[in-house]
Parts: sequence; C-alpha cells; structure tokens
Amino acid sequence: GVNQDDTITWNKISHVSRHPANGSLVKIYTASGRTITSTKSHNFLVRTKNGIEAVVAENIDVGTRIPVIRKQQIICNNEYYENFTLSEGFGYYCAKCMYGNENYDANIYDFLGKVYMIINNTNRCFMVGFVSGVFDSVGMVSVKGDNMTIKIGHVRDIAYILTYFGVHSVVSDDELSITGKNLAIYMREIGTQKHMYVLKSSDKYDKEDVIPCISNMIVDIYRKLGVKVDVDNKDINREQIGNYIECFRRMENTNEIGAELELLTQIYNGHVMWDRITQIDEIDGDGYVYDFTVPGNETFATYDLICVHNTLNTF
Repeated sequence: GVNQDDTITWNKISHVSRHPANGSLVKIYTASGRTITSTKSHNFLVRTKNGIEAVVAENIDVGTRIPVIRKQQIICNNEYYENFTLSEGFGYYCAKCMYGNENYDANIYDFLGKVYMIINNTNRCFMVGFVSGVFDSVGMVSVKGDNMTIKIGHVRDIAYILTYFGVHSVVSDDELSITGKNLAIYMREIGTQKHMYVLKSSDKYDKEDVIPCISNMIVDIYRKLGVKVDVDNKDINREQIGNYIECFRRMENTNEIGAELELLTQIYNGHVMWDRITQIDEIDGDGYVYDFTVPGNETFATYDLICVHNTLNTF
C-alpha cells in the first residue's frame, strides 16, 4: 500500500471479503491508461493539503488525481534465476509469441499470463534480461526522440514488471510507451542493445507527473525561512518540486526546515505517480465485488497499479 510520504510498502492481507454489488458500479479511466471498477462506496485515495486521504468513489470527478505505483521493491531474490542470457532469450521468445503470430490464440495468451506471474517471482537479473529480450525483439518497437513504444500483448504485465525498476509507462490495449525521464531510467536500469543509438532520453519529468496540493507545504517552508511568497494552491510538476528542493538546500538556515524539507524530498522521490482521471462510467452492478483489509496504512494496489483504500463499513 501507499504511505503518507508517497512510498510503497508490502504488507500482509488480514481479511478478504465478498459481497453483492448492491447497485451500479463505476469504471474509472486514467491518463496513463489504467482502469479500475468499484462500487460507488469504495474508498479511493487523493492528496489534499492535509496529506493522503480516503474519499468514496461517488465523490471523485474527472480531473481528480489518484496514486498509481511507479516504483516498488523486488521481494524475491532467488539465486536460481541468475542467468541473464537465458532470461533474455526467454523474453525474446515470449515477445515473438505475442507479435505477428497468426496462430496466437487464447491458450497461448493464458500461458503467457502465467509466465509473467513467474517472472514477478524471480530476481532483478532475470527481470532485466527478460524485459531487454522483449523490447529488443525485431519489429515491435518504434522509437521517436525520447519516446519508445512497444506494440505487444500483455502490456499491463510488462508495465507491472517495469515498476520494479522505477519506470512508469503509459498503456493501452496493445501498446506501452515510455517517455522522457522514465526512458532515461529504463536505459540506466535495463538498457537496450538494439535501440541505444537512436534513443534520446531526457532528464525532464512528464508534464502529467504532478503532485496535488503540495504548494501548501512549499509555502510553509518559505514562511519558516522568513520569505514571503505567493504560490497558488495547485498541483505542481515533479520537476518543479525538485527545483524548489534545490533552492531550499542552498539557503543558509536550512536547520529550521529540516523535517519539512525531508518530507518534501521523500514525496518528490516517492513511489507513486498521481494519475489524472479522464473518464468515469457508470455500469451495471450484477454479481459480487471483493475487498481486502490490510492493517497498517489500510491501503492496497490492484494489478493495474492503482492504489486504493480499504472499504469502510458501508455494506
């Protein structure tokens, strides 16, 4: 789940519940291509001037930003999988099964879904080789400036694996794109042999990568330093926040803002990207819905990387 400083931690599930939908559901779409379907009473997470808070689905709107994991810890370190060449070849083979194969059917798709679950339980070396093999396969990747797009099946499985390396991607039904700063991270953490001479990675964060309601924290820091500023209560791009942090560190009396500067830096380096909701649809609520209880921060993430809050006592 996600913590107040935007870090992601693995926690144990204490309870799983199932109950009838009891009404219509909402399906939420985000700017980076993530989706989630829930009851109207389920609790989502938003960042306010008071920190990360829970808000029920029926009270969120298009334009609201919700946390999506961009970086998480690799929890398995199985030495059995320390073979880069094997994993690279395996990634190449799986990619070929999903691209340009006229015999590609549901059985292959299901099999590859299980393969990706296995990859999630290997280790860093195996994951690097596997992802490198997928992206370096012939005919699937297009490169333009600081954008690399792969057209392939199981894009959400690949997007999930990329978060182990701090790479946030934009996904659709059969495409995955990595741009700007995230492409630079991809090149540093994973790399590519085929595309390295045509890629132009950037150190700039995507304009969509903004952190909501962070301006209040910046204003409070300036006030502690005795500086009057006029910063609107708005969402600020992650790159701009980095510039503020560098400015604060160059000031003489940083001891007075130690705790605040540390928290701001933790949020800046946080493990989530605040993804903008672009569409909300109301759909029929036939059947059952499921929920988890996670003690501690009371939050959990879906496989599409969206972080939500435990449902409160609403059913």
